[in-house]
Amino acid sequence: MNSKLLEPGGAADDDIISSLPDDVLLHILSFVPTTEDAIRTRALSRRWRHVWLCLPALAFSDIGKTPTSGLDELINAALAHSHDTLTIRIQHPRHKLHANAWLQQAAERVHGNISLRLDDYRLITIEDRQWHWHGFGNVVLDLPCGDDTRTAAMSFRSFLQDDKMLTLKLPAAPAVNSSLTELELVNIRLDGGGGLSDLLSLCGQLRRLLLHAVWGMDGPDLKITSKLLEELDLDYIDGIVRLEVSCPKLRLLRIKRLFQTDSKLVGSFCTPSIEEIHWPLNASLPASRVEFLSSMDTVRRLNVGLFTHVQTYKSYIGPWLLRSCTGVQHLDVSLRNIIAVGNNLSSGLSYMFSD
Repeated sequence: MNSKLLEPGGAADDDIISSLPDDVLLHILSFVPTTEDAIRTRALSRRWRHVWLCLPALAFSDIGKTPTSGLDELINAALAHSHDTLTIRIQHPRHKLHANAWLQQAAERVHGNISLRLDDYRLITIEDRQWHWHGFGNVVLDLPCGDDTRTAAMSFRSFLQDDKMLTLKLPAAPAVNSSLTELELVNIRLDGGGGLSDLLSLCGQLRRLLLHAVWGMDGPDLKITSKLLEELDLDYIDGIVRLEVSCPKLRLLRIKRLFQTDSKLVGSFCTPSIEEIHWPLNASLPASRVEFLSSMDTVRRLNVGLFTHVQTYKSYIGPWLLRSCTGVQHLDVSLRNIIAVGNNLSSGLSYMFSD
């Protein structure tokens, strides 16, 4: 960085700190706890007015702020520069209107991680209710994909209530994202494109994938095929009945509420390099609905959920994993006790132990 990229403001700015080169000023700002605190340094002098814009990591939030707080202008100013990490957490409908535009700009400016989180907003003022009446509850984002995309990791999370939903529009195949190495989708509805399976197959550099509470699948089958994927975390994907995972370098597999008791989902895993499996829920899942095509001897860490009286339920996934993963060095077990109440059975968490 040029030592005089930001010009001093004159005699009023002539202090020892303000006369330092820009890279030194940025190093000083890197110790400031929050982006908001870094922005406040603008008041020190004209010399400091734009220094914060060159910080490698920025985080913005409108939680506890009014729509007139100037957040829009600050984010727009930040997106005129390149950064390593950008985190945006918003809840007000006015800011959500800009979410997609900010995302598209960030995809060309942020080389590391983009994290976008949308929270629900409690209607307080008459203006808030007008936003709600005009249908600004739902948000639609276009997943950046193409030659202009520079971002290595993207995270989209929504915590909206009622009938509101964050919709992520997938690009039409064969849009290839050659830079994306990490993708997180939490409480997201998918729309358009060639489907999630096709999208994942076109992200050839993907190494980490997290899918939690995902709706809008284009069909009953989900295929995750990747030569480089190392971590896979799945927790409830609506509407799928077959899961196929073929990842030769996968080391970590996390499965939570994916296999519901009333679902017909079956799974097939080809993961010859697997080292760690977390399967703490679905204690009543029959092992016959899951197929591992590779040896389980490579597993070193195992987290499973079991019912008490294991022999009674030995056909379930937990006991099967215990028998199959013969090389485990670290074990976490969640025990559940089946209690008979009349003609019904209920499950209660007894305790968890690890070794």
